[in-house]
Amino acid sequence: MKKFLSKRNIIISICVVILGIGGYFVNDYTTRVEIELHQVDMGDVIESFTEDAYIEAVKTAEVQAAISGNVDELFVSVGDKVLDEDVLLLFDDDVLNYQIEGVEAEIKALDYQLLEVSKPADQERINNANIAASQARSNRDKAKKDYEDNLALYSSGNLSKVALDSSEKLYNDAVKAYSMAINESKLINKGISENVTSQYEASIDALYAQRKILERQLEDYTVDSPMGGIVLASHVKSGNYVMVGQPLFDIADLSQLKLVCEILEDDYSTITMDTPVVLKDKNTEEMFNGKIIKIYPRSEAAVSDLGIKQNRVKIEVEPTENLEGYIVGQSLELEFVTMKETTLRVPIDAVYKSQGKYFVFVVNNGIIKSKEIEVGIEGEEYYTVISGLSENDEIVKVITNDLAEGQKVK
Repeated sequence: MKKFLSKRNIIISICVVILGIGGYFVNDYTTRVEIELHQVDMGDVIESFTEDAYIEAVKTAEVQAAISGNVDELFVSVGDKVLDEDVLLLFDDDVLNYQIEGVEAEIKALDYQLLEVSKPADQERINNANIAASQARSNRDKAKKDYEDNLALYSSGNLSKVALDSSEKLYNDAVKAYSMAINESKLINKGISENVTSQYEASIDALYAQRKILERQLEDYTVDSPMGGIVLASHVKSGNYVMVGQPLFDIADLSQLKLVCEILEDDYSTITMDTPVVLKDKNTEEMFNGKIIKIYPRSEAAVSDLGIKQNRVKIEVEPTENLEGYIVGQSLELEFVTMKETTLRVPIDAVYKSQGKYFVFVVNNGIIKSKEIEVGIEGEEYYTVISGLSENDEIVKVITNDLAEGQKVK
């Protein structure tokens, strides 16, 4: 019986030892932390900033009305493709055409008059003119004598003032008639003078000039496209009355696009015309390369979406790859790469800061240890490492709040 109990105690002791050892290993394993390691390597450290930009066409044109008038007919609508000098719109030109017709009629009338007065007079016209002049002279002389007689009678009190005034008027009328008859007779006998011809020709030339001005105005009643491209916007409808300078159409050449954005004034000093630019579609994650083509020479105040007043500088970027499928007004994100250096680096998430110093967690023999390092530039994803680490050293990739020095890793 005693022998049986001795064997049982031995077995129990062995079990206790085994359970103790197993418990130790189980406890040791459960207290270990699971981490992801990262090998320190040589690579690019990039410093950059991003801004939203909007697509615009490099070549655009706003077509404005050169005249005031009613729109008679539209030939294009939004989305239509047009060529240079294609007709876009016609104004109602009836009134102007009537004016041109009126001027042409005046020119024709003056031409006929000049032709008529330039004809040589026949003998019958000359005789009639001479007879008329002789008769007018006789009438003038008789009227003069009657007036002088009546003036004597009036002075002696034998004629009224009314009768004298009537006699004077008849005499004055006779003098005018005689002057006109003599001039007509001289003109017919001598022929038309150069002065008269010059007057007619000057009047005709003035009308030709007026017609030319009206015809040039008529050209403005037809609105042509100043360039080839796509109609982005139409601001009028048929029958609308528009004023001089009013916008009619927006036209753009979509074969060449650019992106326009406004960067913070603080970022302005970090870029040059040679600063690399990456274009990113935030919806598709597709990326393109670009180059800066214009940096505007002034900053302007703007208010952010959060209501913060900022000074911003306008930048234009040209894609070096085809943006086929994108449209004017669409937005892309621009990343301006202000620094790119190939160096020893560690991920930003692998570094923590304490009392102004930088540390990483290295793993030696399965145990986490803290190690101070000296860092240089902070990029978008990495720090440059100046000292404290070597290439291929293993460190904890992402430091979390539950990690501490001395912990064992699984």
